[in-house]
Amino acid sequence: MLERMAKVRAAIAALRSIANACPFFPSLSHGEGQLAALLGQVQHGLEAPGRPFRILLTGGTGVGKSTLLNAFAGATIATTGARRPTTTGFSIYLHHSDVDPWLEALDQGEIIRHSRPELLGKVLLDSPDVDSAITEHRAVLERALALADLALVVVTGEKYVSESLFSLLREYHEGRAFAFVFNKTDLSPESSLIQDFRDQLDTAGYHGSPVFALSARNALTKHSEEGVRLDDDFGELVSYIGEELHASRIREIEQSNVRERAGIVTSFVRSLLPGAWEQAAQEWKDGCGMLFSEFLQEVTVSLQRLVLREDELAVAIASARGSSFEGPFGFVAELVYVMRRLRGNSPRFTTPGEVGEWLRARLNYGFWARLERREKLLLEACAQLGPANGLASDALREELEELEPESDGIVSWFRDHLAGSLASGWRQHVDAPGHLLNWLVNLPAWAWGLYWMYRLIQPVLKGQSPPWEAIPGAAVVLVVFLLIEWSLVHRLLRRDGAGRANRMVLSVLSDLDAEFYGSRGRSVATVAARIAQCTEQLSTALAALDAVADSSWTPHGERNSRDP
Repeated sequence: MLERMAKVRAAIAALRSIANACPFFPSLSHGEGQLAALLGQVQHGLEAPGRPFRILLTGGTGVGKSTLLNAFAGATIATTGARRPTTTGFSIYLHHSDVDPWLEALDQGEIIRHSRPELLGKVLLDSPDVDSAITEHRAVLERALALADLALVVVTGEKYVSESLFSLLREYHEGRAFAFVFNKTDLSPESSLIQDFRDQLDTAGYHGSPVFALSARNALTKHSEEGVRLDDDFGELVSYIGEELHASRIREIEQSNVRERAGIVTSFVRSLLPGAWEQAAQEWKDGCGMLFSEFLQEVTVSLQRLVLREDELAVAIASARGSSFEGPFGFVAELVYVMRRLRGNSPRFTTPGEVGEWLRARLNYGFWARLERREKLLLEACAQLGPANGLASDALREELEELEPESDGIVSWFRDHLAGSLASGWRQHVDAPGHLLNWLVNLPAWAWGLYWMYRLIQPVLKGQSPPWEAIPGAAVVLVVFLLIEWSLVHRLLRRDGAGRANRMVLSVLSDLDAEFYGSRGRSVATVAARIAQCTEQLSTALAALDAVADSSWTPHGERNSRDP
């Protein structure tokens, strides 16, 4: 029981602050004032066992509420008269032993203490008139009615059909018990009027609520004459208040009140929330994730088409690897690559700085401007997904902007991450040919050189003149042969470079995808987690109140032992 009480109190505390703690559901803030009032009623219901049972006398002008209170007290403790309205505040009839901080804190209440044992643990409040023309009086009455345990509604034959009365009854039908007094029967003795009033109560949903027909004025006169027995009709009401409202009956009413008030709160909160509010976080995250995915797809397609072109990267990789050869073949290859670079059709870079320069050269200002505008539209589109799920777009936008990674903007972010990932891939895929391959490509040149050394040395050994005139031709043949070899090797390098370029581009785009989701996607996940935390808090609070509304349980054990 104590554990359930703790959950209920925690639920009330959570719902009191829910508008500020959960800014994602704007409808909660719209009903914040009404929700606070309803939660106050539940709170007062939970505190009922530790305070007197509140019985509120209410009714229209001149129905005799003050006279009825005086009849209970046996003396003139409340001002009576035909002036409209008579009661401007509360007349509170409270036992000397009872304590109710809320009543004692009322700024419009006069407390009259008594020592009547049958009213120990109960308090009678005489309130302003239901049909008062003064707005203040209506507010005072509703404040008391909202926190009353039992409303004792007084009517007369002249004005029991009152729209202001039934309007108030409809508004506060749940969360408190009702009893009715048909007063001044000495002036309107027709039983048909009383029966008509009962019929109207049944139609309004008050079937089973007790109705007492009496004359409070006659009862007060008889009560003031020593030794005279109370009027039987008034005696039934006194018996109901003094004896029938015993501890177990009061506890039953309090339990019913708390259950109904808890049900009102949960119904009201659910009426404020969108239909699928428990799935709002995931729905929004999925929708926003789809927008991010589409954005990245657009970016990657543009990058592949305009920047990370595999054919150009394959040439660059082949050039870089071809320039790594040594010896005669390496000299000719480097000479060819230098000439190709001078013609501007062979990109080459080896450091992150050079990669960044190459990216800047490849990407014009228009591309970056479109990218920046597209990213801003993306964040705005994510925020605008909120209203479709009952979420506040402004709250989502503020959260996303607050959690967005610090940078100089989407342009510099993309450029830096592209440059870093491209440089890393470049170092990985552009490696030297290796000693064996270098030796193989230079083998024909060294063999040709050895052959001509033999041609020059052999005549000298025989005492003949070396064939110097053939050396220029041999050199030309060597260069032509090396160029043909370079063409073949370059084709092989291009074919290998195409595969390396493809893997590098995929790696760069994969890194970009991961980094982008790691930075931008994390903010979306954080916002979604906050929304989910909010819905979880709401679900827990409503479940705790539902447990109260759907079961019979005592708010806080037994009532005070002083109760009759």
